[in-house]
Amino acid sequence: MNLLCCHLSWGEQMKYNAGLIDEYEEGQLKSFRFDDKYSVCVVKQHTQFKAFRNACPHQFVPLSDGFLGENTITCCLHGWKFDLETGACDVAPKMVLPIYSTLIEDNTVFVIIEDEK
Repeated sequence: MNLLCCHLSWGEQMKYNAGLIDEYEEGQLKSFRFDDKYSVCVVKQHTQFKAFRNACPHQFVPLSDGFLGENTITCCLHGWKFDLETGACDVAPKMVLPIYSTLIEDNTVFVIIEDEK
């Protein structure tokens, strides 16, 4: 799902609108493209929202095509599993998935991304 989302500058961080809380079902991955440079997945797990880069650090396969586990995402190409809290990979410690903070305001989910300059 590609949505045009607004963003707000928040210091050196960017705050992107990822939709209303009610638009998320448990365990459903939603993908976004923010500012035409950040490809991001957002998922609701146990009332928490988690956000991460929508590309496996190994070969850049979209993780939105992967398999969601309990606090993990598994790449559909080679089966590499990433922790959704730390970004750590189960088979290649140097391959770390970027994890983004989420924020809930006024029933809306926001993704916070450090501005890359």
